[in-house]
Amino acid sequence: KAMPAWALPLALLICLARTAESSSAWDNDPYTGHERRLGETARHVDGRAGTPWSRLRWKSLTQRGDVIGQPALATDGNIVYTSVNGYLQKVKDTDGSVMWSVWLGNLKSSPTIDKDGNIFVGSSDSRMYAMTSAGVLKWRYDTPNGIVGRVLVTTDGRIVFGGRDGYLYFLNAAGGLLYKHNMMGEVLAGASELRDGAVACGSLGRSLVVINKNHTLRWSFDAQEEIAAKPLITDTAIVFTTRSGSNYGGAVISLTMEGQVKWIFNTTKSTLPTWKWSSSESPVFAVQDLDTDAVQGPQGQIFIGGADGKFYAIQEDGQLLWRYVTGYANSAPVICRNSIVFNSMNKYVYGISLDGAFLWKYLLDRGSRSQPLCAAVDNTDKSVKVWVGSRAQYLYALEHNF
Repeated sequence: KAMPAWALPLALLICLARTAESSSAWDNDPYTGHERRLGETARHVDGRAGTPWSRLRWKSLTQRGDVIGQPALATDGNIVYTSVNGYLQKVKDTDGSVMWSVWLGNLKSSPTIDKDGNIFVGSSDSRMYAMTSAGVLKWRYDTPNGIVGRVLVTTDGRIVFGGRDGYLYFLNAAGGLLYKHNMMGEVLAGASELRDGAVACGSLGRSLVVINKNHTLRWSFDAQEEIAAKPLITDTAIVFTTRSGSNYGGAVISLTMEGQVKWIFNTTKSTLPTWKWSSSESPVFAVQDLDTDAVQGPQGQIFIGGADGKFYAIQEDGQLLWRYVTGYANSAPVICRNSIVFNSMNKYVYGISLDGAFLWKYLLDRGSRSQPLCAAVDNTDKSVKVWVGSRAQYLYALEHNF
């Protein structure tokens, strides 16, 4: 059937209106002048002598499960990671072959490895597991609800983790309960240790708390919004992110060690589509949550991957340095050889400089917000290894040469 004569002009008008709306949203954004667009100052090339290059060393297929947690580097140099279908696996770093695989229940958390090689991981089946480096169960601790945040092993050997039951647990090295603190809301992320052995943690109950080494409450800060990421401990501050508020997107909050506000950085709401996980990987309109862990750079900068399609760099005083736009939700970053590496739901792993310039990217089979793991290849400052999971059920091992 032929298209009516009026249909084509109308379609063109709709497209122009949508384009104008999108452009206006960008133009009204107060941070537009700080943006680094995709591909700016690109240096990712084909590996010719004397130029940077990235390559896939191997990829390891999980047993029908997406890899959404950060991999961990074992004491023997091999890699331990989890998948949501319930498997904890250890693979050889040389070729990605499986050394052992243990089913523990639905695993959305990242593994933690202590100095003796023991592995700690929480599962959505409400259990916290302690495993040997050979994948043998040492003990387990049962809770009333699932555990999705990373386990913290403190310097004095305590095992600290939060649960969806709203409690922060402190166990001894044998798995015995020392103390549990009511967080007044689900705990979705890990806790962090202060220099004096105290522990800081946030929850969906909207509070960040600091628990003394003797398990008494030091102070509690009302963040006004849900906290779904692990706090960052710097020399002078405790920095954490919140989910979207009623008048702004996610916030970055910096507190003194006594729990007083130093500064608050708010992201802005806009009418632009942002990207979150969905079964079809289709775009959806979403609030601009900041729900990933913050990382500190060598000059005190704070780096954060947002669910709003942007990656943020913030000064120590809370002022925006720059932001890098991917258009999709981004993972928490890692600092690697004076560069920043992060994963994105647009299927790319990115390497950008500390001033926000594009360095390299690598295309995965599917998008992910799994935080990468990074390690130096040698002492020459020329090569790094990067391991990252994805929703394609693979763990990827990359190498980048600067």
